[in-house]
Amino acid sequence: MKSDEYNLKNIIGSAIADMRKCAGFTQEEFARMFNISSSSMSHYEQGANQVPLDLIVAICDYFHVSVDYIVGRSNNKDEYKERKEKICADLTSDDIKNLCSRIPLKSQYVIKDVIYALSGK
Repeated sequence: MKSDEYNLKNIIGSAIADMRKCAGFTQEEFARMFNISSSSMSHYEQGANQVPLDLIVAICDYFHVSVDYIVGRSNNKDEYKERKEKICADLTSDDIKNLCSRIPLKSQYVIKDVIYALSGK
């Protein structure tokens, strides 16, 4: 079990380091983005410490990759993005109306105002 845990920490750490470097961030810059110390980021990337799940999710969201990618279960960095784009492309206006109807009315008005503000209307 210890060996599996060590391997997983290394896999996650390597994936984080690779994505960070590809994006052109230093460890310090990247750590600051996620409100952690650069030494913590260093330990995560080296596989010395286990990365908290909430940080894994935040990093995956930032890079638009799946958790499967960061834990080594998928080699396709774009799989999550492709799947999300397919789901969005398959949404009908009825699907969107159904989803929106589940949002409280007050929040619907706020969302509508934000959309209008962003669209310049």
